[in-house]
Amino acid sequence: MSQTIRAGVTKLLSGDVLSALIGLITFAMIASYLGAEKFGTLVLLETYVLVLTNFLKPQTWQLLVTYGNTGTKDKNDFSSLITLGIIFDLVFILCSFLVGYLCMEYYFSYMAISENMKLVGMIILLQLLFNFDGVAIGLLRLTEQHGSSALRSIIIALIKLAMVFIVIFGIESGIEGIAIAILIAKVIGIIYLNIYAFNSLLKDYSYKVSFYTIEKIKELTVFVFYTGATAGLKTSFREIDILIVGRFLNLTDVAALQIVKKIISVPMRLSNPLGNVIYVKFSNYLKSAQINEYTKLKKQSLLAIFMYVLVVVLGVLIVPEFIIIYVFGVEVTGLKSLLFLYSFTLMFTLLCIPPSYSMLAKGYSKINFQIHLLTSLIYFPVIYFCVQGYGLSGVPIALIIFGFIRFVTLYFMDKKHVET
Repeated sequence: MSQTIRAGVTKLLSGDVLSALIGLITFAMIASYLGAEKFGTLVLLETYVLVLTNFLKPQTWQLLVTYGNTGTKDKNDFSSLITLGIIFDLVFILCSFLVGYLCMEYYFSYMAISENMKLVGMIILLQLLFNFDGVAIGLLRLTEQHGSSALRSIIIALIKLAMVFIVIFGIESGIEGIAIAILIAKVIGIIYLNIYAFNSLLKDYSYKVSFYTIEKIKELTVFVFYTGATAGLKTSFREIDILIVGRFLNLTDVAALQIVKKIISVPMRLSNPLGNVIYVKFSNYLKSAQINEYTKLKKQSLLAIFMYVLVVVLGVLIVPEFIIIYVFGVEVTGLKSLLFLYSFTLMFTLLCIPPSYSMLAKGYSKINFQIHLLTSLIYFPVIYFCVQGYGLSGVPIALIIFGFIRFVTLYFMDKKHVET
C-alpha cells in the first residue's frame, strides 16, 4: 500500500485498537459487576438500540466523501451538501427514536424481558437522540484527519470507562447507573465530535445555509437511501445473533455470546480504518482513471487482510479459557471453542470490504445494496436453523456460511461492474 494509505490506516487503527482495549476493560467491569443475567438483559436492551441505529441511519459521511470535493469549498455546492447531510441526520434521529419508543413494549414482550427493566430500557433508548454524527465524521474523513478521529475514539472510550468506574466503585447504583453512565459518555462524545469537526471546517471555509434544487436532492436521496440501507443490512445483521440467542436460548448464553463478540471486536476494528481510507482512495483512483493503482490497492488489501486474520486465529489458540472466564466473570463451558469459531468470521467480514467499497466508489450503490439484501435474506434462516441445531456454536457457523457467500458474490460482481 502507498505511504499515505498506510499512514491513514495506522493512525485510525492505533486509535481504534486502543479505544477497543479500553472498551474491553469497561465491558469486563460491567459484566463482572452485573452478573450473567442482568448483563444479558443489558445486552438485549443495547442491541435493540443498536439495530434501530444501524438499520435506519443514513450514511451521510459517505455522501460528503463521494460528492464533496475539498477543491470546491468556495462554491455554494459544498454548503448545500452539508445542509442536506444535516437534514438527513436530524430526520433519522427523530424517526429512529419514535420507532424505538413505539416498539419497545412489543420488544420487551417478545424477548421476555422483565417489566422492572422498563426504566433501564428508556434510559438506553435516549441514546437515539444523540446520533448526530454523520456530517461531522464525513468532514473529518473528507479532509483525511485520521489522527483526529483516532484521538476522538480514545477520549470517548476513556470517558465511558471513567463513568462506569464511578458507578461501580462510587455510587453503586446497579444496572440503572450503568445505563446512565453509558448515555452520558455517548452525549459527551457526540458534542466533542461535532465541535471539533465544525471548528475545523470553519477555519478555512465560510459555511452558510443553502439548498440544492429538488432534482439534485432527489438524486442524492437515492444515493443516501441505498448506502444507508446497505450499511444498515451489514451492521444490523451483526446484532441478529444476539436477538436469536436471547429469544431461543437464555440470558447466560446472551452474555457469553456478547463477551466473545466483544473480544473479536478488538481485531475487527481494522474494518473501520481500512474501509474509511481505501474508500477515499478508490474514489480518487477511479475518478482520475488510475486503474492500475486502483487494482494494485485492492489486491494488496485482500492479501493484508488474510495475513492479519491468520495472526488473530493463532492468538486465540494461545489464550487459555480460564483467563477469559476470570476476566469477564461469566462461567460458560466451551467459551474458548466459541471464540475460536468466531475468529474465522472475522476473515470474511474484512475480505468483503475492498470489493464493497470499490463498487460504492464507482457509484454502484444500488447493486451493492442488492447484494447485501439478498445475502442477508439467506443469513436469517441459516442462523435460525444453526442455533436450533447447534446451540450457541451455531452462531459462528452461520456467520461463516453467510460471510463466504457474501464475499464470493461481492468479489465477482465487483470484477464485472468495476474492473471491466
